[in-house]
Amino acid sequence: MRNAYFAVVLKKEILDMLRDRRALITNLVLPLVLYPVMFLFMGSAVNSLVTDAEQNTRLAVTAGTALYDVLSETEGLHIASAADPVAELDAGRADVALNVLSEGDGKYSAEIIFDDTKSASTMSAQYVISLLDAYNQSAVNEKLAEMGISIAQLSPVAITQKTLNAAAGREEASGAGIMLSMMLPMLVVIFLAVGGLATAGDLFAGEKERRTMEPLLCTRAGRGSILGAKFTAVTLYSLLSVVATFAGILLGNIINPDAMGMGIDTDALGDFTIPPLSLLLTVILIAVMAMVFSGLHVAVSTYSRTVKEAATYGTFFMLVAYIPVFSTMFMQAGDIKAWMMFVPMLNVVGAMKMVLGGVSDIPFFLGCIASSLVFLALVLALTRALFRKESVMLRTV
Repeated sequence: MRNAYFAVVLKKEILDMLRDRRALITNLVLPLVLYPVMFLFMGSAVNSLVTDAEQNTRLAVTAGTALYDVLSETEGLHIASAADPVAELDAGRADVALNVLSEGDGKYSAEIIFDDTKSASTMSAQYVISLLDAYNQSAVNEKLAEMGISIAQLSPVAITQKTLNAAAGREEASGAGIMLSMMLPMLVVIFLAVGGLATAGDLFAGEKERRTMEPLLCTRAGRGSILGAKFTAVTLYSLLSVVATFAGILLGNIINPDAMGMGIDTDALGDFTIPPLSLLLTVILIAVMAMVFSGLHVAVSTYSRTVKEAATYGTFFMLVAYIPVFSTMFMQAGDIKAWMMFVPMLNVVGAMKMVLGGVSDIPFFLGCIASSLVFLALVLALTRALFRKESVMLRTV
């Protein structure tokens, strides 16, 4: 009988959530639109800067110098001689100024001046530096050839780089997995920490504020059914917001793989594989951690008198989530320590970095799930205790 009441309350809460169109648009629809558009514009901006630097750089060079002839043959470089290259840059008629200090016998001393407040000028300066470096290397090679010296003779030690996996004959970690391991765990923890906050605030503190909590508690549905249904609704909404967000990010990356400098192209993603069992355990871990955060959101909202008060307390979750996110952002799969499986949020970050880095450590994944289940039991016990207290449930403004 109680299961029937649980289903009735759950249906009610889901219908209430679906009626809140603003929340649906913000948490489910907006990520599917926002991230593709953001990736498209950001990627276009980066590509535009690179293209402009290679094809439309305006370079002002000190007049009457031979270095002008050296660079004038470069396609896409709009070069002009000027008595005062710095003045041309300052007036906006050039992106980069090349001030030749001295020259003689094919040698030049020059300084590159750029406007560090403009991205186009900074990119153009890097482009000109790369052209001069290429010219220097070409000139060195010609001199060595005239002297009968090969470049190989000047390098007594030939060095090649090889990863440990390649040296051991194992499959190398995918570049896509390494890049994703820096971004996805960070987003997962943040979204899990805040995804169900607004919904929990409405379902508990909102009920108090609307004076509908007392009538609901007086129905035939027991408090266990009411709490269980509301908790399930919050968890489902939190997971849906995470799925929608990652769907938007994946779609945005497919539209423009170069966005945000991720360096992940569709070919790399095609070669990127994850062991099915490791993936399954990671998904279970994320689901359990979603329930842990949902339980915390429910506890905070149950204690709060109003939705605004619940939202104020909820900012704490955001601050706490930032600690493991930024402290482990640049860690790779091999850097994860065994003790991390016992720390909430860190175990999710560690497991995701491992699975994305191609490391299949089943005991670690199982340990993360076990410790998360312990935290879930503690959180649910706290939530249940709060939900049974009349002094808490009947707190109003």
